[in-house]
Amino acid sequence: MRPYRLLIMTLCASLLFGACAPADGDLRGSAAFIKDAKLAEADREALARMQQNFAFRMLKELGNQDHNLVFSPYSLYQALLMTEAGASGETDAEMRQVLGIESAEQPVHAWMNAVNADLLAPDENLELKVANALWPQVDARFEQAFLDTLSKYYNAGMTPLNYQDPEAARQLINAWVEKQTESRIKELIAQDVLDVSTRLVLTNAIYFKSAWQNAFSAVNAEIPFYGPDSRVSYPAMMENKAIYAYSQDENLTVVKLPYAAEGKSMVLLMPREGGMEQLAAELTPERWQSLLTNLHSNEAILTLPKFKFESSFSLAGVLSAMGMPQAFSQKAEFARMNSAEELYISAVLHKAEVEAEEEGTTASAASAVVMAPKSAPMPAAEPLRITIDHPFLFAIYAENTGQLLFLGRVSNP
Repeated sequence: MRPYRLLIMTLCASLLFGACAPADGDLRGSAAFIKDAKLAEADREALARMQQNFAFRMLKELGNQDHNLVFSPYSLYQALLMTEAGASGETDAEMRQVLGIESAEQPVHAWMNAVNADLLAPDENLELKVANALWPQVDARFEQAFLDTLSKYYNAGMTPLNYQDPEAARQLINAWVEKQTESRIKELIAQDVLDVSTRLVLTNAIYFKSAWQNAFSAVNAEIPFYGPDSRVSYPAMMENKAIYAYSQDENLTVVKLPYAAEGKSMVLLMPREGGMEQLAAELTPERWQSLLTNLHSNEAILTLPKFKFESSFSLAGVLSAMGMPQAFSQKAEFARMNSAEELYISAVLHKAEVEAEEEGTTASAASAVVMAPKSAPMPAAEPLRITIDHPFLFAIYAENTGQLLFLGRVSNP
């Protein structure tokens, strides 16, 4: 990792339950957190389109169709929104383009706060946690408007740390991350990330857990799964018979698996053999909505593999390719974050995991945006049978907000 770390923004997307929690220090910007925020339907749809477009572009850029993949578009998008609150000039313009923000007048931070509030509405069938925190150097100074934005819309409390002892600081932050994610994300910040020049670590954690609306049973018989390059495996499979919303043709099978939690579902998209890259390339918010709209319900016997895996990425190159290269260059402008020191993004890291089994799904993720000074280096009558037996995409989707919480690909369950 590069030296001279100044700011690390970390997101941990896991299983979600509870309210936005501040850091234990509970110091804040001068703006009070807005509770019970509301959002007009048109604004909700606009933010959903922005986030979905970001998610599908990220999926396409990550590529490598032969491997399992999971990430949290919700986590990454919110992390980058918080980073954008400190950006200025052309850097801000590029970040807004990647995030789909049409103008600086769009109150996207207020929109994100309202979406968080909707997601955190009490539901006895859902464990949901969203938490944000700031960990500044004890004597560092950041722009008040930047701190107020994160306090007002992200409920980000502050715990000052002394980065003259970077290992002690790292352990404290990692312990908070682990607690917020129910021990799913451990050692988010590696030993070579923080040093004595670190000025701020911003963390966001989300955790999601819900049972299926219709539980599965284990399948005893061996069922082949046809992976990339004609590889055949026999993973542990699960099956049930229930009413499912689905569509199926020669090119694509789409099935929506509802969770017991209201308005939450997993959507499976299984293209024809060899069609994964084309499917990823074609996904847009409009295509996504079309697929969901054209589902119809029928009783079906659904068989699919259980899966559990994690992914990790370094995303500076991906985000540069998506349209924000200046943020990673010596031309970066983050004066709204810190006007005393010229910062740029030296790394964007992401790690996520997912587990889908007979009872339900758990998922977690963590992201880190690392800031450094510019001087640093750079319908059928009989039950339909649907068998998910070759690579597929999955999305954990919040229907009430339109947000894609997790997105991934299963190539080798």
